[in-house]
Formats: sequence, C-alpha cells, structure tokens
Amino acid sequence: MSSNTAVQQQQGQGLKGLVEALSQILPNSPDTLVFVDGIPKVHPGDTATAASVLALVQSVSPATHRVYLENACDPEHSCELGDTPKIIKHGYRFQTVPRDGNLGRGEAIPPVISRDVRELEAAGFKVTVMQSGANFVIVIESVMFPAGLGGKSMAIMLLLPATFNQAAIDNFYIPIETNGASAVFHQRANTIETHGGKTWRRVSWHRSTPWRGAEETLLGYVEWCREGLRRIA
Repeated sequence: MSSNTAVQQQQGQGLKGLVEALSQILPNSPDTLVFVDGIPKVHPGDTATAASVLALVQSVSPATHRVYLENACDPEHSCELGDTPKIIKHGYRFQTVPRDGNLGRGEAIPPVISRDVRELEAAGFKVTVMQSGANFVIVIESVMFPAGLGGKSMAIMLLLPATFNQAAIDNFYIPIETNGASAVFHQRANTIETHGGKTWRRVSWHRSTPWRGAEETLLGYVEWCREGLRRIA
C-alpha cells in the first residue's frame, strides 16, 4: 500500500486517524507530509517542484496547472513553484491553479485580471479586488513608497476595465493623505476621486513607451507606478 493510499484511507477518520497513519508512515522516512488543495499527501523526499506536487493529483499537469505555496513566502521570492527544486517541510500547503482559470475569485472577474492578481500575491503583495460598474478596483498593499512620499509601505489602487490588458491605463491612485513637496507632484496628483467606497488621490503618469497588449501584466505595471512615484516625489 502506498503512503498516499494509507493517508486517504485514514482521512475520513479525522485528524486523529491521520496522525495515527502518519506515525506509521513517516518515521525514518525521507518523505514529507504536505497538503495539496487541502488534501493531505505524502510527497517523496524533501524537495518539490511544480511537477512533483502535481504528480500527487490526478488529471493535472504543469501544462494545465500552476502550483503555489500557501504558506508565508519571502516577498523577494515568488510563491509559485517551477522547475527549480524547493526545500519543503511537513505541513506545507500547496494550491493548484488552472492556467486559464479565474483562481476561485468569482466568475465576474476576467481570467487575465485573476491571473495577474495571483502573480502579485505570489510576489508578496496583498491584493483586494472589487467590481465597480464596468470597472474593477484593484487595491495593492505593501508597495514601498519613495522617501519623498513618506518612505513606507502603503497601498496603490488601479482602476481597470474588464478588457485589461488590451487597452492602456495611464494613471493610478494613492492614499489621499500622501503628500509630496515637488511641483511635479502637485501637478500630477491634484485630483481626488472616490472608487470602491474610498477616496483616493489620482496620479496622472503617461507612459513614454508603447502599450504591449497581451504582454502587459499588473506586476509590471506596479513597478512602472513605483518609478512614477520616484519621479514625482
């Protein structure tokens, strides 16, 4: 009987049964207990790749699904597993996500926006999505502002059409209390608007490079926003 078969047989008996099963399986074993989509699995060895985690799940593959670590991640490293082996520990939680799915965020959210939101989360940002008429309000927290604008972690907001990323966006929003001393700041960030039940300061910052359509991502746009903040601070 395989380790995963034993775990699945004990799963219905609750946590006590699971612990008893593992006490027989894991001692002196190089294998690691993980949870994939909430289901306990015994992963061979103590390093994992997307392929090795997906091998524990039926009818999925790296071609159809991505794998994300749900445990806390270092913000400087992606939470998405790839081909590079990652050291894992007992209790690590993984989520499998269809490459063309909406990541469980509701049918109304377009797949392109959903995938980009997941990428932001994998990069360490906290993201909130809400629909506002024909647009989507995307609040991205933990964005480091330049010293001239407070020099601390704050939120930015993007107002996206459902057709993102086919059309260019040429502004973004920052907390209304944000203030800068430069004349450029007061010229570019002098409009106050309310979206998603909150008041924001709009920053008008037009790109000097062409919009690349399907190649554009929210993660890349956040970096562009941070560059804009540095220039107007």
